[in-house]
Amino acid sequence: MIRSPRSSTAKERTMLFVLLVTWSIKICSKKLLEEAEEFQDEPCREELADVLEVFYAILQAEGFSLDEVEKVRQKKAEERGAFNKKIVLEKVY
Repeated sequence: MIRSPRSSTAKERTMLFVLLVTWSIKICSKKLLEEAEEFQDEPCREELADVLEVFYAILQAEGFSLDEVEKVRQKKAEERGAFNKKIVLEKVY
């Protein structure tokens, strides 16, 4: 955790916090793509575990719970289907 200097104003501390959160999310998103590419190149448990690790970091950075995201996933699966049938919609005309 990075703390603001005591002499900084509340506005400066808020700006620092926003920058750190934004940076964290951008870094995590970039890392997620990197790990997904590594899994694509070498599909194995270890690479998938790396994807999952970054996913958990994003949950924490965004303040989401796994339960919340799982509920959204289930709702979308019910409404739009899931990948269990290995059918992917590429484009809607």
